[in-house]
Amino acid sequence: MPSQASNAGGISAGGLAGLASLAGVNLSMDGSVTPFEQYLEGIKSGLVAETLSHKTDIMKVVFKEEWNEDKQRFVNKSGMISKTIRGIKQLLGIPVYPWREPDASRLQTYIEENVVIAESAKSQFVTISFDHEDPQFARQFLSELHAALDEDLRQKALVRTTQYIAYLTEQLQKVTVAEHREALVQALSEQEKFRMMASSGLAYAADPFGNVTVSREPTSPRPIIVIILSILLGGIVGSLSAIAIAWLRENRQSGLPQP
Repeated sequence: MPSQASNAGGISAGGLAGLASLAGVNLSMDGSVTPFEQYLEGIKSGLVAETLSHKTDIMKVVFKEEWNEDKQRFVNKSGMISKTIRGIKQLLGIPVYPWREPDASRLQTYIEENVVIAESAKSQFVTISFDHEDPQFARQFLSELHAALDEDLRQKALVRTTQYIAYLTEQLQKVTVAEHREALVQALSEQEKFRMMASSGLAYAADPFGNVTVSREPTSPRPIIVIILSILLGGIVGSLSAIAIAWLRENRQSGLPQP
């Protein structure tokens, strides 16, 4: 859910844009985007993928098929099956790309394909889920994903707010009109307050509603679906086999010499 700093984050630029226009300075209107909205967009962005790509304990699990424990690095494990698949792709004209060591770009693709964001239609609460065969890694992955993204957004906000404060402080030394000075002082106070909130050890953009939870039962495969599909597939295969056998017998009988 949105953190306290996130709810106050709208003052970071929107309030300064109109004020800056009085001094002939054009500031971006990105204040309309709250830190929580940036957080939701950032989950599947290259920003958090870049941070997590430097964590070997995560990368070697995500790309475990390419991790060599003896060499402690990623290697191109191109076996017979892989070569066969590449050969078939080349015959069909499908592009075949050379192997690339797992990096931020590949991790971003992995996050896009495996992390699910479900927004509530009734509240600001958002559920983020991730499926993995190892429940403990799933818990670690989501926890570090949140921590890395929240911290990245915090640091960006602090840099931006510091620049705003420097601008406002500089303008206060130049502006003499009482009305403008009052507006500058008010904006400066808001920015100082926001920087203080962002500098605290509390969550910046999003505040987890409790700890990451792991489902008690495996989410995949689902036995009922597997059983139903097996019955349907078995029925189809059995019917086709019976038709094929009956057709072969009929052809054999029709091919026998008549007395």
